[in-house]
Amino acid sequence: MPAYNPKYRIGQHVFHATPESDKGIIVNINHDYVSNVIKYEIAFGRRSEDNVWCDEVELSESKVFI
Repeated sequence: MPAYNPKYRIGQHVFHATPESDKGIIVNINHDYVSNVIKYEIAFGRRSEDNVWCDEVELSESKVFI
């Protein structure tokens, strides 16, 4: 049985792994049981159109500078 162990939690502030990303907040977590993939829905603004789905490798707890 695949383990469901998300690195981040709903309500946590994160940044996208791109340089100078705005801070977002995790509003939803989706776990695909068969492939054991966890995806996070991140809100970067007030509108739902500003939400983006990301994998764990695309997120960081701190801002990325180059």
